[in-house]
Amino acid sequence: MRMSGGGLYAGGEVLLAMRGLVLLGAMMAVCGAMVAQDGPHGTVTGKLTGADGKAIESAWVTAIPAEGAVDVNNPEELTGEDGTFTLQVPPGKHFIVANYDWPATENAPVLTTYYSGGPAGVESEASAKAVDVKVNGTAKGIDIHVARALTPVYLDVVVTGDDGKPVPTATAWLTQVNQAGVAGSDSGATFVDKNGHAKLLGFEGIDYLLWAANGVKAAKTCAVVMKLQKESLPKTTVTLQLTQAQPVCNKQEEDARKAAYAMQPRLEQ
Repeated sequence: MRMSGGGLYAGGEVLLAMRGLVLLGAMMAVCGAMVAQDGPHGTVTGKLTGADGKAIESAWVTAIPAEGAVDVNNPEELTGEDGTFTLQVPPGKHFIVANYDWPATENAPVLTTYYSGGPAGVESEASAKAVDVKVNGTAKGIDIHVARALTPVYLDVVVTGDDGKPVPTATAWLTQVNQAGVAGSDSGATFVDKNGHAKLLGFEGIDYLLWAANGVKAAKTCAVVMKLQKESLPKTTVTLQLTQAQPVCNKQEEDARKAAYAMQPRLEQ
C-alpha cells in the first residue's frame, strides 16, 4: 500500500488521489484479512474513541507483530460509524494500533496511537501493551482512546514551470518530518487543478517537507523541497516552481521517503 515518496497524505481540493488511496487501502485490507483467515487466526475486537470521548469513524486500525519486521499486508480495518473494529489476526503477540501506516485525515485527525491496556492509548510502541492472540480465540475490549486531537491546517499551493506558468498535470507533496507524534507515514500526493493549484491538508504542531513534481522517469521535473517548521506554517499561497530535473528529483523524493519511514523503523518499505 506504500508508494514512493512516503509521508503524511496531502489531501486537497482535487480528491482523486485520496479516493485512489482509499480504494487501494480497502483492497489491501481485504487481502490482509484473507491472508489471516486462510491460516490459523484469532479475532480482536475493540473501539476507537477520540480525546473528547466520541467514537472515531473511518480510521485505520492495524495489528502488528510485537517483535520483528512489520509486513505491509498486516491485518487492518477501517473503524465503523460507532468506532468499532474487528480484526482477524494470526496467533501470537500483537500491538493493536490506530493510524499506524495510514495518514490522519480531517475526519479522523488521529496520531498513531497504540492500545495500552489502560484508560488512554499511548503514542509510542515502547509503552504499548501486546495482545496475545490465540487460535480461534477472541480478544474483546481492545479499546484505543486517543489522548490528543490534531488540529487541521490547510496549505494553499500553486505549481508552476520554470517559465512561471501553472502546470496542471503536476502533483504536490506534503511529508511529515521524522519526529515524535506520528501523524501517518503512508505516502500520497494531491493532483493540482487546471490552474496548477492545490489545497494540502496538514496539522498544527508538525514539521513538514513540501515539494511538487511533474512527469515520469527521465522527463520528471520537480521543485526544491521546502522545510516547513510547525511554528511558522505558511498562511499565504506558496508557489512551487519546477526548476529541477533528474536525477535530483528521484534523490530528494527518496530522502523524504526515508525521513517519513524513519519514524517507524520496523515497517517494511
